[in-house]
Amino acid sequence: MVAIAGTGPVLRMATPLINDALSDATDSDFALGRIEGSLWTGLTLDHLILSRTSDGLHLDINEIKFDWSPLSLLGGRLQINQLSLATANVILPDGTAPEIIEEDAQENSSFAMPLAVTLDGLELGEVAIVDPVTGNSFLYTLDGRAKIGTNLSATAYLDLQPRDGGSDRVKLDLAFDGPKQQLAAEIDGALGRDGLVMTLAGVDPAMATDINIALR
Repeated sequence: MVAIAGTGPVLRMATPLINDALSDATDSDFALGRIEGSLWTGLTLDHLILSRTSDGLHLDINEIKFDWSPLSLLGGRLQINQLSLATANVILPDGTAPEIIEEDAQENSSFAMPLAVTLDGLELGEVAIVDPVTGNSFLYTLDGRAKIGTNLSATAYLDLQPRDGGSDRVKLDLAFDGPKQQLAAEIDGALGRDGLVMTLAGVDPAMATDINIALR
């Protein structure tokens, strides 16, 4: 019965309930497309749409693939073999929504991950981002992988590259030793004065400068 509950037909039957719950949770119009496959092997989703009128945020993702190994949970590890999407279109918030003040979280120095997590492949084929405040638009592709252990030791690789001749690019390779609290990093990238990062930070291009990053 549990195995049947995770199959595509059952998940498709539950899609309206999922849409309603996530719409309420995110204060938006949320819609999942057609789900194929099984939660116990791998899933594909033809599209996902989130649209929020309060601040203009819009997210449209297409051809999502999720593949994992559920039996790895028996060994205390969440093993994600692949998470990918073909295209994503993002319209950033327009800044008109009221600011939400979050309470300060209490520090906990003894935090430990309940499970080790491995992501072997992250592939974002084409991500289009539009900032309605400045009118700037950006087109990127992203590849990555990551691992994190229960002792917070972690490795991560990320490669963000423009597909429209844009200025921002970042390639980083990180390794963090949790018990020793030591970080090793290799970073190669560039941030343009009118690029995505400066735009997200709200920096006026006339007051900014191009930045090259090299850390080994």
